[in-house]
Amino acid sequence: MSIRQTFTDIANAIREKTGNTGLLYPSEMAQNILDIPQGGGEDNLPAFIDGTANFADYASSIRNISAIKDYAFYKNNTVINANFPKVENIGECAFSSCTNLQTASFPKVERIGYYAFASCSNLQTINFPKCSYIGSSVFRGCSKITEAIFPECQTVLGGAFSSCSSLTTAYFPKATSFSESVFYN
Repeated sequence: MSIRQTFTDIANAIREKTGNTGLLYPSEMAQNILDIPQGGGEDNLPAFIDGTANFADYASSIRNISAIKDYAFYKNNTVINANFPKVENIGECAFSSCTNLQTASFPKVERIGYYAFASCSNLQTINFPKCSYIGSSVFRGCSKITEAIFPECQTVLGGAFSSCSSLTTAYFPKATSFSESVFYN
């Protein structure tokens, strides 16, 4: 089964489940939202959503996803749980303003781009055990996060956890660079 056919099947299932006629046609979704080149593009696909944004279910169809592109889920309020076991990089604003996102689990991510999870007001649980770089304002405004445990993180840029008013635990044992205002407000 081709990657395009997989997304077409998923889009049709979403239409059937939600009854939402406002979704794009599968070809438009694949070409525009997912930004899949006509020849494939399986090495660096942006994210796709099935309500839980869990790529483990699609492992046989989408084998080599290593990054989520900039703005992939920007302002997408249907994402509740993001579990991407093979992703190594998250682009700028990738999940920014996903107000229903509650958990983010990325066991292999090494870099998180600017504002990647900013304004995810319901984000409570984050799992980034391999992350070594956190860009500016990544979790800005994530007021329900209580723990930030990053055992491998070396660099944290400004405002990364600003306005995280419930944050009580921060653990960065390998950090060598903390910019100003990391925990502002």
